[in-house]
Amino acid sequence: MAEFFTGQKNSKFDITQENDGNNQASATFDTATGKTKVNTWGNSPGDPTAITQITDTLVEFAKMIGGSTASGGVSSSRGGLSFNGKNFGQDIDGLMNAAFDAIVTSATTLKKELKPLVLAFNGTAEEIANFTASIMSISESSAFNAVEEAGKDFAKGALTAAKSYAHTVDALQDSIDAFDGTASAASNLNDALLANKAAAYDFAIALEEIGKAIADSAEASADAIRESVMTDKQLTTKRTKERDRLLKSLQNNELIDPEDIRKTTDRILELNSEIFQGMSETARKSNAEAFAGYAENVGSVAKDVLQNQLNQLREAESAVNDAIKAVLQAAADKQLEAANIQLEAANRFAAAVLTSTSSEVSR
Repeated sequence: MAEFFTGQKNSKFDITQENDGNNQASATFDTATGKTKVNTWGNSPGDPTAITQITDTLVEFAKMIGGSTASGGVSSSRGGLSFNGKNFGQDIDGLMNAAFDAIVTSATTLKKELKPLVLAFNGTAEEIANFTASIMSISESSAFNAVEEAGKDFAKGALTAAKSYAHTVDALQDSIDAFDGTASAASNLNDALLANKAAAYDFAIALEEIGKAIADSAEASADAIRESVMTDKQLTTKRTKERDRLLKSLQNNELIDPEDIRKTTDRILELNSEIFQGMSETARKSNAEAFAGYAENVGSVAKDVLQNQLNQLREAESAVNDAIKAVLQAAADKQLEAANIQLEAANRFAAAVLTSTSSEVSR
């Protein structure tokens, strides 16, 4: 955003300090077209630099939230800063808050459930801009299912994906528990959510990659068995027991790490091939299809194990998305409730003033 995000009222943006009352500058802006126009007049026309910074930043803010149809004017004079006819003195944050509210209210693509959350947030111009950016990013990320994207964009995954994902889940839960609607909490939640999405994507990619590698290995082994019916090697009972024991551990879901599943599957297929090669030529001919089918079955079992993990990961990601939406809605409801209480208090105060005034007049 522009340099005027200082949170100070009477420093570099005290643009009327040498104004004799007849030196003014004003600017209009249209966020729909992105155009601004600056005018100066008076005995010594005012410096339009600050006004230009303000309108340029309002246009940039509108672009950041995806567009808006808001338009208006900003002016400076000896009396201070004004936005759309309302005077704010030297309160630059007050002016920017009002302008931001107008832009958010007329936003064209900002999700409607986010508008009240942004409008209810109080802070400096910079804090509002940062909060809005964080909330938008959180909303977009919570609608993004990293597992589904991984299936569409299959690539090489990290071997430590499972541990990395587990760490980000813990960090994300801490941020969800600590979320209180403040700018810093929104920023922390956004960072944790993005890290979780990246880790989930890597984990899903690792599962996809290893599943494909296992399927390829199983298919290659089955082909090798069918092509090796003329080889004469004998199976040992030990190899048979090891092969069947490893397959049972795979079928019983005793293995969790995708790399362990891959290594175990490779070993089962290796043993199956050695057992078959150890047979006599006659035995191989009569049992070739059975051993090829065994290898293919191993590939199917391993693929099912990994698919179950992928399904569990997808469900976990959906639960994260639901939790994020719930905490955002709760924060919006809380701020709306506070705003309603303030409005009710203001109405009661106004009624009391009117009653008191009427009493004084009747006397």
